[in-house]
Amino acid sequence: MVFNGEGALVLKKSKRIPKKVCLEFLSANMDWVLSHFRAIQDDVFYEDKMYCFGEWQEFSAVCSELEEAGILEKILKRIQKLMESKVKVESKSAQIQSLQNLWIGSIKAKDIRYKRVLEALYKGLLESYVKKRIEILTKAMNLYPSAIEFGKSYRQLGCCYAKTQKIRFSLRLSLMPKDCIDSVIIHELTHLKYQNHSKVFWDFVEKFDTNPKISQLWLDTHKENLRIYYKVFKY
Repeated sequence: MVFNGEGALVLKKSKRIPKKVCLEFLSANMDWVLSHFRAIQDDVFYEDKMYCFGEWQEFSAVCSELEEAGILEKILKRIQKLMESKVKVESKSAQIQSLQNLWIGSIKAKDIRYKRVLEALYKGLLESYVKKRIEILTKAMNLYPSAIEFGKSYRQLGCCYAKTQKIRFSLRLSLMPKDCIDSVIIHELTHLKYQNHSKVFWDFVEKFDTNPKISQLWLDTHKENLRIYYKVFKY
């Protein structure tokens, strides 16, 4: 029994278990259900801030992140095209307003066109950060993937393909702190050397990561992350 990313309660059962037993189970665990439902209701979703790298950031800070990643102009042009505006966005205030329009159009209005641009924004930010860290970590670990790919899995933050030596990262990482991203990168790079989670695997990971469980621990204490993931990436 879990709450999914959209806040709905999901009770999984075998076909052989009758409905009456499920209702009795639900009744017996109603305190747990209500406490989690209240937690969901308490989630704050801002319109004047944007969730990025594990925290709510001012739009000006997101602009700086985009500028550092070298994709600010590209994203602003796509927003302009959506809004059918021919006015060039040059001032900082205009850039911030454009990002806010994108955020509200994606999250509140749930416009698919806006969501696609928002997804490109998050992918660009994550891709830029991963590229920088990969350059450093591959040299330190002496492990080199054949290619880096990105997907939208919410369960698997990263995946290493042993045969092709490719590594795939989830865009959900763009909603997590950068130290968590580093930990996942190290984990997946290690899979190029060790395909399982044996003791030698973890011994090697710990040479480069002092807290290899940090990403899971962070997710366990930030349940709202999954709900934000659904709002951003599911359409």
